[in-house]
Amino acid sequence: MNVALLGEKIGMTQVFDDNGTAHGVTVIQLGPCQVLQVKTPEKDGYHSVQLGYKDKAKKSATKAELGHVEKAKAAPKQYVKEIRQDAIEWLGFVREFC
Repeated sequence: MNVALLGEKIGMTQVFDDNGTAHGVTVIQLGPCQVLQVKTPEKDGYHSVQLGYKDKAKKSATKAELGHVEKAKAAPKQYVKEIRQDAIEWLGFVREFC
């Protein structure tokens, strides 16, 4: 099963390990992500989940984007990513919450 997270970079900071060594880390703000579409082999030929992150203004969206998110009863999203999946069990779990 593939795992994916959508978010945006907030900044950089450092953390210290047990020895006192500083390590640079990136701070990322995640989600909430909304499932916009679940693709199945019967309809689309493969397993996939399409996620959307961060709302954008309706006036900035195209008619195609508006029609696509309307099916999911969602607002237009700035970032839309499709994550292909092999685990059929996981997709069944996602379908329950769409």
